[in-house]
Amino acid sequence: MPSGGDTPENRALAAGMRKISLARTSEARSAAFRELAATLNDFGQGDIFLTRVLARSDTNARRFALELAARLKPLSRSLIPNLISLLGKSKYPSRLRISAAANIILHIPADSPLIPSILAALERKVAPVRAAERLARLMEQIPPLEAVRRRRQELLEQSLAACPRCGVRLPQGDFARHLWESHQLRYEGERVQEPWQVIEDWVNTYLQKSRGELLDRCCELAQILDPAGGVGRVHDLLARGGTPSDQHLTLRTLAAEQHASVCPHCFAIVPFTEDTEPTPVLLAGGLLLGGGFRMEVRDRFLLNWLDATVGETNLFSGPEPGHALTRRGMVCLFVLPMVLLAGVFAVLPPILGFHPVGPVCSLLFLACLSYLGIRMHWDHEEPASDRVVDHAWDLVVPRFLRMNDPEPKDQLLIAGLALASINHGDAEYREKTLSQGIQSAGENRWSDALTASLMMLKHEDREPSEDEVFLLAGRFADACTGKVAWGAMNRFFAKTSGDLKNRTRRSRLRILMLRQAFQAGLEPGDLRQLGRLAPEVGVCYASEDSAGLSRLRLLWIYRENRLWQKVGAAASVFDLAMYAQSYLEQRPDLLLLQPAPNAEESPVLICEEGIIYRESVLSGMEDRLVIRARTGIGGGYDLVVNNHRYSFKKEPTNLLNRLKAWRSFLFNEFLPRADMLQNRHSDLGDRFQNRHRRQCNACRRQFIGLPGEMGLTGARADEEEE
Repeated sequence: MPSGGDTPENRALAAGMRKISLARTSEARSAAFRELAATLNDFGQGDIFLTRVLARSDTNARRFALELAARLKPLSRSLIPNLISLLGKSKYPSRLRISAAANIILHIPADSPLIPSILAALERKVAPVRAAERLARLMEQIPPLEAVRRRRQELLEQSLAACPRCGVRLPQGDFARHLWESHQLRYEGERVQEPWQVIEDWVNTYLQKSRGELLDRCCELAQILDPAGGVGRVHDLLARGGTPSDQHLTLRTLAAEQHASVCPHCFAIVPFTEDTEPTPVLLAGGLLLGGGFRMEVRDRFLLNWLDATVGETNLFSGPEPGHALTRRGMVCLFVLPMVLLAGVFAVLPPILGFHPVGPVCSLLFLACLSYLGIRMHWDHEEPASDRVVDHAWDLVVPRFLRMNDPEPKDQLLIAGLALASINHGDAEYREKTLSQGIQSAGENRWSDALTASLMMLKHEDREPSEDEVFLLAGRFADACTGKVAWGAMNRFFAKTSGDLKNRTRRSRLRILMLRQAFQAGLEPGDLRQLGRLAPEVGVCYASEDSAGLSRLRLLWIYRENRLWQKVGAAASVFDLAMYAQSYLEQRPDLLLLQPAPNAEESPVLICEEGIIYRESVLSGMEDRLVIRARTGIGGGYDLVVNNHRYSFKKEPTNLLNRLKAWRSFLFNEFLPRADMLQNRHSDLGDRFQNRHRRQCNACRRQFIGLPGEMGLTGARADEEEE
């Protein structure tokens, strides 16, 4: 190897060394060493370079030597003794030492006396089982070698572990299985431990490193040890192992993943009763099929035939009610007899002696008219899919609604039928049955899936001209009065709340829903908690906006006697929201609107943010509000509102006084009083929340479950920390 100078060998070696020094990942470092070893092999300088590296005594140089020794080919036998001494150094990675040992073995005879020394170096300072594992990895990198195989077998025989309970000696693989199956012990990290101690160690590691797979292993093992309360004990360990915010965040994450709630007493995860979905019902042509129910309208040449079965019960089999004849049947019944009679008249004259033209032509003309009438009627005939839906609501649904307590599977079947009926059948024909079904489902507390599906069909059956937002608010009133469960209303709004990005629609829906809630007697605290129990409903009326709920509640209280009349005549947002076109698009936080008394002025909007006049906002008592007289040609006055000026021909004293009065009313009276209502509750809201009580399987105590959240200990527990 050249000792100096700008030679190709030196340039190549320098480039290889530079790549090694710049490598930042293990893959890049390995590639750089392979390239350097290939360069040394190409120039025949491997032995010289490796000898110089081994002559250095520092740790990094000797690791560098092992890296090269694992890759150089050929490898000088004179260097092997020095390399073997490095194989036993535990300061170097076992992966590197095993690779270097494999390359050394490839360069010596199979019966070389150096092989035992190599194996002994790899076995140094490790247990027999670990040494056997290393030899197994070595055997993967070299051709079959009897000495290595025999030594590994000896180590496996030495690695038999003795059970601390019964003394039996078993191989490592069987040893762990024996501990678990015979003594309910875990073999973890070469230690025999009680399983709950292992779980506690896993929980601590999870809290420190946030390794989700450890938490999954904890829950799986805990359920095996204690199917009833094991998971609860894991959650108790979680609760004791971190800060309150960490504990609750972890538990809420688990609850959300499992569609469950967290018990506020013992922090156990309590799953909700499995949500049942409506039975899928297929509607194809004249066939309704699903959940053991089958109804079909078929064309039997002359007759339309209806078959209806539920399970093994035959509900109907016969000509289709109201549509018994097919078009062919109508032709045979009304047209064919007249054609035959015309034929009879055509052959009778020779016998009877009268002229046949008049009767025959008349009969054929009537036959043509009848046929045209039949064709026109059938062109407007309802399709078979609509007719079979109508028959289902006429024959099947009333049968189930007459039952005092239909079986759950029957309820889900009717729910599926309701969803399949959307946009099919005659809405007016089933209106009475549908309304009775919604009423019965609410009164008898039938499944939420059934109630919600019936309400969805009722909603879709509305007339196109009807105000959808108004109808949604009216349906929400059924939940506020207890006619419909909040769980069913949550399902209903999840499908029908529509485009909440439409600002006007969203604001109108919120106000009209709160109008129904306040009219029923619910308070801001109730609505906040009910919004957590039914999040799809809560998002429609902004249940998280505590201040907004309390302000609208106070406005509803004021509305009865119109207590703002002392300031001036104004329309409340509850009245304005009744109309599709309103100021809510401009100001969703609108409370009151005072119309302009003349063409020169503009309306005054009293909002939660402040008093709005044109582009100006009076957001506090200190905001600027004065009148300035204009000098110069034309004269007039300017109303100065903060940084805006509004011109008037006459002095706007009345407007100024009204703005000041509304500002005083809003900031000195209304908003402070509204803040006092934020935690107000009602007995009605308590009853609704208590219907969501459930029992914790771990501690046997009751609480109000919230999906993916920490549960509440009582109906008025919204002040509890999450």
